[in-house]
Amino acid sequence: MMQSLKRIPNGTVFGEVPLEAAKAYPTRIWEGTGIAPRIAYADQNTHREHNTLNVKLLPDGGKTAPHPQVVFFVNGPYHVESLGYARSNAWDWTTWMEFHLDARELKRLIDAAIKAEIALEAL
Repeated sequence: MMQSLKRIPNGTVFGEVPLEAAKAYPTRIWEGTGIAPRIAYADQNTHREHNTLNVKLLPDGGKTAPHPQVVFFVNGPYHVESLGYARSNAWDWTTWMEFHLDARELKRLIDAAIKAEIALEAL
């Protein structure tokens, strides 16, 4: 049995918010490679990839932060796409990540952030 590895340090998860889509497109990593940029894309509506945006409090911070941190991270399946459909030059993009959630889930995200803030104040 393969052990699940986690990237985010130990801490308390205060909320898991379902996402409709998550996209990461760090185009600079493709610069100079001769390879067209690609994106990591999770889409619930067209690809049935169910992801969650998690809100986690790291009371001791991470490796490079000597103070408490709140971390937002995504769990779930995704696929990789080329940018053949892009309507603008991907090399000019300044945004490199986005999350889409059903607006009706906004309260869950706010609640998770408030719970993390309350826990932080109790430290």
